[in-house]
Amino acid sequence: MMDFTRDSLVQEKPFYVDPMRFPNTVMNCAAGQCAIWHQLKGPNTTVAGGRASGLLALNYALRLQKAGHTRTVLCGAVEEFSTARSWLEVHTRQEDEAGGLLGEGAAVLLLEYAEASAEHGRPGLAEILALEFGVFHTADEVAPVLADSIRRALERSGVRTDEIRLVADSQACGVRGEAERAALKDVLGTHRPERIACAELIGDTHAASATFQIAALLAAAEERAGLSGSLGLITSVDRDGVVGCAVLRLR
Repeated sequence: MMDFTRDSLVQEKPFYVDPMRFPNTVMNCAAGQCAIWHQLKGPNTTVAGGRASGLLALNYALRLQKAGHTRTVLCGAVEEFSTARSWLEVHTRQEDEAGGLLGEGAAVLLLEYAEASAEHGRPGLAEILALEFGVFHTADEVAPVLADSIRRALERSGVRTDEIRLVADSQACGVRGEAERAALKDVLGTHRPERIACAELIGDTHAASATFQIAALLAAAEERAGLSGSLGLITSVDRDGVVGCAVLRLR
């Protein structure tokens, strides 16, 4: 999209652009190509929401299932470490975010009902109990807005804070990351669940970060005995004003 727009600015005339690039300016291009390549049928959608994209896409996938549009959904997220992304990060980051290292990758989750899972012999890894989101306008609002979202998710799930065994926060850089940790401390109080910090190993995967957090939490749960039936909490903070969280019951 950036290359196509640049052509319209630097070529002799605005309409002298490379037509081969035009299909890639459609946001759903990559998801559409994947669906065609793997012969996937049904609704095909791309959700853009910064760090919260994985949770927003998960919420959308659940709505598709509940509305009866599909029984099984592949819900993934991707981020690349490209020249274009690096340029954008350099020119949009705040001073307190300068220390974050960029990463890239893709992760895909399979969502299906228990009957479909049993039919195909796939034991479930977790059950999604709740997803909640909020919007903030200033950095000072991050902690209270996220804390409120977490409380709503726990209330909807009907669980207590001391039942949470694993927490995977987004590890946002700077003041927003501090606010994220403050919100967790506010909600959890003296309870200290184990923290899963995947960004320390793979860097800032931005749009794919929330899905990587879920994958890391599920992987950690598989390696530890005695976590069956316990709860995991995922939180996300995006600098453009979106916060989100998810509560999972581990199988």
